[in-house]
Amino acid sequence: MGEEDRIECWTAIRVSRPNSVGSRCINLLQLAFTFRSRAVEDPKRAFLEHIRRLEILDEEKELRHLPAAASQIDAVRLMTVHASKGLEFPQVHLPSLTARHFPVNRTDLDPPPRGLVPNDPLMSRSAEEESLFFVALSRAKDALHLSRAVSYGGGACADVKPSPYLWRIADHLPRPPDAAPNWIAAAPYDEHETALPAPARRESWTARAIETYLDCPRRFYYDEVIDLGGSERSTPYLQFQSALHNTLAWLRDAPLTEERKAGVSAQLASDWEQFGPRGHAFESIYRVAAEQMLGTALSLMRGSNLPIELSIKSGDVVVTSRADQISVEPDGIVIRRFKAAKLAKGEKAKLRHALMQVAVQKQYPGRNVHFEHVSLISGERRREKFRDSALANEIVKIKSSFQKIESGQFEPDPEDFRCPRCPYFFICPAR
Repeated sequence: MGEEDRIECWTAIRVSRPNSVGSRCINLLQLAFTFRSRAVEDPKRAFLEHIRRLEILDEEKELRHLPAAASQIDAVRLMTVHASKGLEFPQVHLPSLTARHFPVNRTDLDPPPRGLVPNDPLMSRSAEEESLFFVALSRAKDALHLSRAVSYGGGACADVKPSPYLWRIADHLPRPPDAAPNWIAAAPYDEHETALPAPARRESWTARAIETYLDCPRRFYYDEVIDLGGSERSTPYLQFQSALHNTLAWLRDAPLTEERKAGVSAQLASDWEQFGPRGHAFESIYRVAAEQMLGTALSLMRGSNLPIELSIKSGDVVVTSRADQISVEPDGIVIRRFKAAKLAKGEKAKLRHALMQVAVQKQYPGRNVHFEHVSLISGERRREKFRDSALANEIVKIKSSFQKIESGQFEPDPEDFRCPRCPYFFICPAR
């Protein structure tokens, strides 16, 4: 993401009823008219996937540029400070004027070697930021609105200070930059606008379903309540995953180590014929990866395996989960999660993994129980044991989720990374 993308300058034509919907419709029509799909693709699906990619790559700002035919439309325009250079507008709104957002609070990741660039104070980052602030201020003809929030979420973005540039113009502002906020009341919530009927009471939920609710209640509603899930597109990667996991299931069910070693190749061949990406240009690469991953899994499947279907009861509702492997080893019982990729640096267990440990501890009291992340591609193994307090917190989350589900609370929880990848991206009211 470029430097110019880190703050947006809102510019508005002074009108009685600004209508940004009209400009977005024109932009969408223009995008649809210029888009060309490949002859082998469904053009409607290809166009929707194109919009998803624009959102994922943060290129949706291209949709904000007005075509020449709509340059005088009654609308609100959104642009970066860089894009506003040379332009003027009756009213300008500058948001996020904090010490973390303007000037941008970061250092160069790849600075030039010392001595390569002359040390010119006018070419420094601080000088560039100050120049940008002047550009933003000087776009307004009649009215200039400066704003900031006290908090932009938790952590380092909570209780942020005003931008230092605001103090330089403090004598011209109606209030001091650090004055108490005067807009703190939340907008009234229209319960009838998003109210959804509560689902019929169920005796059990899967742990994955509860995880979905904790991530986004509205997606849970689409997936579990009105059952819009359906099947995903059968991409080569998903076909590869299907073949791999079917062979892994066979390995779990085979009782003897010798039987697993002798039959894994034949089983993969059978599963590949039925589920794999046969005929794809990268089939050989997928096949080699599957063989490597199965070799890693085979090296871990020694001794006796325990049943992988687990359940615990929370109140009068049962929560079910499924492990990739549970084995009895000299140092205790190990619950494994197989990942067909490398383990991330901050690899974290999910709610279902904590519930697996709770379920195994209840079935085998007094035994030492561990959870282990395993990368099938690299062989890396990383153990994790949940503390009793953490397990108790997960149980509290589950009970709270049950109560909200039964009362029909399914508000969307929008998130820039997650939403474009959601199957309900085009029907969710959050976007």
